Amino acid sequence: MPKRRTRKEMNIKYAGILLIFITLSMAGRYKALAVKKEVDSLKDLIDAVIDNKILLKSERKRSCEITADIKEKLRFIQNKEVVLITNGLISKIGTTSLEGQLLLFDGCCERLNNILIRLEEKSYAKKKLYSSLGVILGAFAAVMLV
Repeated sequence: MPKRRTRKEMNIKYAGILLIFITLSMAGRYKALAVKKEVDSLKDLIDAVIDNKILLKSERKRSCEITADIKEKLRFIQNKEVVLITNGLISKIGTTSLEGQLLLFDGCCERLNNILIRLEEKSYAKKKLYSSLGVILGAFAAVMLV
């Protein structure tokens, strides 16, 4: 005859299952937040490019200061296409006339905004996916342990 578990043993088992469920659910939420952070970093970069264009146009900032400011925002970007576009802008700042540099800023902003639109569409779906996946995996693990 199988040994009957005490109430304390059952409570410990259920607490462990609940802990596994919560942990996996939070892992899904954490991954979803990482996707949101990528979109926010790109928005910050676009804002920096626009701000520096305005400062360059009003001649309040030199090209080396603009390059340093944009590079600071670029540190948090992982998208390779965004990095290539921005590095292309950085390499050409100060090498052309003011009008040419303003056109470079406009082209860069347009391309980055197109990427941002695509990334926002993908990130909404990924956030839902990761959140749901975490909950489902947590529930699956809990059911398997019961």
